[in-house]
Order: sequence, then structure tokens, then C-alpha cells
Amino acid sequence: MIRGIHHAALVTPDLEQAKQFYCEVFELEALFDYEWGPDETTFNSLIGMEGTAAKMCLLKGKNSYLELFEYLAPNSEVEPKALTASDRGIRHLAFEVDDVKAVWEKVQAHGGVAMNKPISVPGGLVAVYCRDPFGNIIELIQPGGPMPSLQEA
Repeated sequence: MIRGIHHAALVTPDLEQAKQFYCEVFELEALFDYEWGPDETTFNSLIGMEGTAAKMCLLKGKNSYLELFEYLAPNSEVEPKALTASDRGIRHLAFEVDDVKAVWEKVQAHGGVAMNKPISVPGGLVAVYCRDPFGNIIELIQPGGPMPSLQEA
């Protein structure tokens, strides 16, 4: 039986800064931290790589989790700020909020970047895209119209 999406994961160059950003802006709770080195066979086997080293943490939201990773080895050459919403792969995290404008301002106050201003869509949806301090795209939504609320899930 499938219960739903458990978590998303973000790789960041600074785990502590990312943890602070997501906990303060989105009121997530840090549950645990973990580290592994290049000789750790369990995680290397799990992710299908060799010689990795990383620090990670798991954050808890109201109905989901967010994993944050800082890889110490290997280094990534991909810059998230260069990726757009239309690039292949997972391109954004969407957070349902009570007040899009207030959270959008909070994102910017904590080092995030506005990509545009909040818009109202006919039917009641209010949404905006922004980026976290590392370039990852975040969508803030107040559901309405055909977009259901998490409370309806």
C-alpha cells in the first residue's frame, strides 16, 4: 500500500545555513543529524556511489519531511541558480501557507530571492516562486479553485 510522498531531499553547500533557513522560514523541526565518510559502505551502497562523504539532517513539517545534505565528497559542479522551472528533473518544492505574501517576505528576509511577485489565479489560488539562499526553487501556495489543500488530502 502506498501511503504518499514521505520526503524530498536537497543538497546544499552549507548544511547549517540550510537547516536554519528551512526551520525558521517554514517552521520545520530538526529531528536528527547524521554524517558518513568515504569508507561507509551502507550509504555508498544505498545511493549507488563510491567514496562519498556527507553530513545530513532530517527536518519535520506538519505532514512531511525534508532531508538536507552537504556532500563533502565528491563536489558537485551543478549550480542550482542556473536551472529554471522548465529544466528536467525535480525543479521546485511547494509549501502550502496561510499567507503567501508574508512567507514570501520572510523567505527574502532570511537570504532567499524573489523570482516574481505573488499572483492570484482565478478560482482563488495565490502563488509565487522564489529561491532559497542556494538557488533551489520554492513555490508558496494558498490553494484555491482546482488546487486542493493538504487539509483535503
